[in-house]
Amino acid sequence: MRAIILAAGTGSRLRAHTELPKCLLKLGDRHLIQHQIDALSTLGIDDIHVILGYRSDDVAMVLPPHVQHHLYSGFADTNNLWTLAAFATLLSDTCVILFADVWVDSDALRDLVRTEAEIAVLADGRACLGGTMRMLAQGERLVDLGSHITVAQGDGNFIGIARFSARAASALGERIVDRVRRGELKQAYYTSVIPELSVEFPALVFWMGGRPWIEIDCEEDLRKANRLPIASSTSAPAVLAERNVQCADS
Repeated sequence: MRAIILAAGTGSRLRAHTELPKCLLKLGDRHLIQHQIDALSTLGIDDIHVILGYRSDDVAMVLPPHVQHHLYSGFADTNNLWTLAAFATLLSDTCVILFADVWVDSDALRDLVRTEAEIAVLADGRACLGGTMRMLAQGERLVDLGSHITVAQGDGNFIGIARFSARAASALGERIVDRVRRGELKQAYYTSVIPELSVEFPALVFWMGGRPWIEIDCEEDLRKANRLPIASSTSAPAVLAERNVQCADS
């Protein structure tokens, strides 16, 4: 199995607080992206690819030698549909795709990785938050996914990690490349293709069921991260920057 970590973005929602890419934020004594790689390696996934953009050299410096990295030069003007389309050749095998600013409980990641579903996504149904991508579901079946779904309509939040079978990954690659060729909006997310794919490839929702996860956008999120097992097992608190700042919406 292959893992693709999407780490090209500028982290615009965090730029008022730090110039660091979000994947370089520290949780305990390790960078967020290092925690992701550790979790993947523990599950036996060593074919790991990181797509870089903003401050790529800084991110590359913290990656272990076995992790391959790729530079996407259009990171400042596009979102991750375009990023992933530029490296669609990676979508040739069963894969798990991760946003680089998310940490999830290791058991939840294991359950997602081990499923034999054609498409599977991790989601939290305890509440539907405005700052994280919303989704619609019928039980464990994914119905729709995207920011067009309102908080009032949503059944929960997609938390940035999805798994695709080899067939579904190949179809994903074909569709995102086609959308780029047709001039898809440059701020589109690759996940906008998942509802279309689910017509051919059944898409399942793996609910977190109260297990911990966090998407890090501001210092308040990091304070929450300090209360998670990922921080309590390390020697130092989560760190955003030297300034003591907060964001209004986390």
